[in-house]
Amino acid sequence: MNRYSIVCLQARAVNRRGRVVAVGLIVALLGLAACGGGGSGSSGAPAPPAPPPVSPSEPLALLDALPRSGAAAVNPVLEEVVFSHLGYADFTLQQSGGCAGDAALRSVRDLSVDYDRLFEHRLVCDALGENAAVTLTALAERDNGDRFEVETTFSTGAAAPRALAVQDSLETPADAVRDLFQQYVDVYLDDELNLPGAVRFVLEPLITEIAELAWANLLDPDAGLPVRSERVTYTSRAPGGQADATLTGLIAYPQTADRVRDEIIVLMHSTGVTPSDLQPSNAWWVLANLFASQGYLVLAPDNWGKGGTGAEEETYLLGNRTAANALDLVRAVLDSGAYDGLFAAQQPTLHIVGYSQGGHSAVALWLTLLTQAPDLNVSRVFAGGAPLDLYATVRGAVQHVAGQCAGDAYCRYVDDETSVPFVTERILPPYIAYTGLSFTLADAVDGDTLQAGFAEDFLANAAPLDGLKSVLQQSSYTNLLPDSLPAAAGTAIDLYHSPFDRLVASANSDDFASALGGRFDIRRNPLACAGLSYEAIFAATDIVGISHALCGFEMLDTVYDSLR
Repeated sequence: MNRYSIVCLQARAVNRRGRVVAVGLIVALLGLAACGGGGSGSSGAPAPPAPPPVSPSEPLALLDALPRSGAAAVNPVLEEVVFSHLGYADFTLQQSGGCAGDAALRSVRDLSVDYDRLFEHRLVCDALGENAAVTLTALAERDNGDRFEVETTFSTGAAAPRALAVQDSLETPADAVRDLFQQYVDVYLDDELNLPGAVRFVLEPLITEIAELAWANLLDPDAGLPVRSERVTYTSRAPGGQADATLTGLIAYPQTADRVRDEIIVLMHSTGVTPSDLQPSNAWWVLANLFASQGYLVLAPDNWGKGGTGAEEETYLLGNRTAANALDLVRAVLDSGAYDGLFAAQQPTLHIVGYSQGGHSAVALWLTLLTQAPDLNVSRVFAGGAPLDLYATVRGAVQHVAGQCAGDAYCRYVDDETSVPFVTERILPPYIAYTGLSFTLADAVDGDTLQAGFAEDFLANAAPLDGLKSVLQQSSYTNLLPDSLPAAAGTAIDLYHSPFDRLVASANSDDFASALGGRFDIRRNPLACAGLSYEAIFAATDIVGISHALCGFEMLDTVYDSLR
């Protein structure tokens, strides 16, 4: 394994009068005194040879950081810090200061420069203090002696204790919980699938067959307890890292403590869903009720850009940010004490569940807990239909627009009506808004498609697009180098992905399992969503979202069965 540790920290606390505690100067003066510096005497011993000159450090570009570099009023109570940069496999990095952690390494490709690694420093800073200026500096040296340096800075504000407030609630009797998914299928599923009349007529028998065979546990659940679901706000952070208390989420739990579990389920929502809306048209609210009726405490954070922050750009597939907000909700619930009667253990086990966008967020949350919150034990991660290689997924759409798809798994089923707009309308806007990329959406998008010049530059590995490619690869998980991650004893990761998925290529799950399966307990479940009805739907229509949506319900049915 290549040599690395991690990061060099320098924190300077500024008091209310603006004075800086010059730690480095004090240390230097003490060093002079210890060596007789400033005195008139001398031992007469020959002076030691001068150390060899140290070559200056070459600056490395900061890719992304949470908190963003330059952020102000960061809440020092929220201790997790992430920042990233490119580099080389033979980097040696050193650490000092008050933050602790390691670097998650990724391989990178298709850049104009010869960097072969992406270093993502994942730290816990438990001594930031209030109203402090913080500078984090990563110092690196290659085997040939070349030195590099990257820096990120932010400042903290006043400490804001974790707070949780209930905005609205809904009580659902057990018999009504049992009917929720059937009601969802009867009333709302057609709207979600949005099939043309002729296509619906052809596919309805196949969809009905899948529902009867693969959704039986959801359609006829053994929900036994009445449920209370709550829309809450909680202390978290904005996409730049600044303190924010307007994030919303869903908490669902049984209204009786007769069946207490030692586990919490965290649901990471899919595209277009807001769990805290408390609506029966919302599949994730329905699922939260089903799990809560089995005795679970269920948490479902809204992404930034949904619910209470709905006027903002959603943090769509920005893994570190969706994970940070989810972690903040878990911590707020555990710290509040209001839900302690719903689990017997002092520190309950977590199960993380997500599909599609939510599957990506589920893996992101797992990585955050693994590296920055090891005190929170994760038993199971269920991730389905997820763009776990986000970079390859975007590249596939670019290949399609440029007419350069030669059967690659990531571009084979891309279409102009659904796949490309996911890139132009959902993926690119938050990456441009929140990661500090140096170009605008107009530089990449023409109407509802990608500009021909942008696609050409992307595939030609033009230098101006290195930043975009790098941050997309930072939110990919098939390129993680497993030896750079701590072991996750006792955690199983279950992947579900239909081989007939035209919206998100099943190669995402295959490649993730291949990359990390040797170190972690990853279960691919190849028979899921692979039956004859899926194959018939695939053959009957090229509408991209049908099998993707149907597989989501099959996965959720299996998860419900395995956790009840």
